[in-house]
Amino acid sequence: MGGAALTVLVSLGIAYVLRTGKLGGDVATGVFFAVSFALGVLLLGLRPVDAPMVNVESVLFGSILAIGHTDLYMVAGVAVVAGLLLAATWSRLAYATFDPALARLSGVPVAALDYMLLALTAVVIVVSVKTVGIVLVSSFIVIPAASAGLLARSIGRMTLLAVTLGVFGAGAGLLASYHLDVASGATIILLLGLCFALAMVIRRGR
Repeated sequence: MGGAALTVLVSLGIAYVLRTGKLGGDVATGVFFAVSFALGVLLLGLRPVDAPMVNVESVLFGSILAIGHTDLYMVAGVAVVAGLLLAATWSRLAYATFDPALARLSGVPVAALDYMLLALTAVVIVVSVKTVGIVLVSSFIVIPAASAGLLARSIGRMTLLAVTLGVFGAGAGLLASYHLDVASGATIILLLGLCFALAMVIRRGR
């Protein structure tokens, strides 16, 4: 819970800096990511000597074997909540994403939607860390969406295709990592990267 709360605060901090400052999204994200990562390392070093051991490799690169029933219930709960929120705000969120200036003039709460989307993304990242790890979790979120963006012509189809690619990549990657006896998170990301390469080839052939 503490990690989720901290991640949400960081995401809201990034949104606030973007809306009130002159920094680009990549700069703000890089600064907050570096500070958060350093804070995590510092807190690990300050843990009591008799505290349970932490597998740093599992935290960085993920391990499907570290997922228990509680984690599965949390993932399911986050998926349901995120799905309901996105369904309830879908049209306004799409409007605010593609034309924020006009959406603001039309009375759409652009700032609130931005904060909501970033907070949801932060929670999704937290529940995904045990599967693919801190290092790879951003790729797990970005690559399916980027691949779908190369192929789909509407935001609805792009969303559906991104979800499909994510589910396929996770399932097939996990199965491949089991048979090859390699890290599950890295295998999932590599498979999604292959999907992205294929999407680029298909896009070029159109």
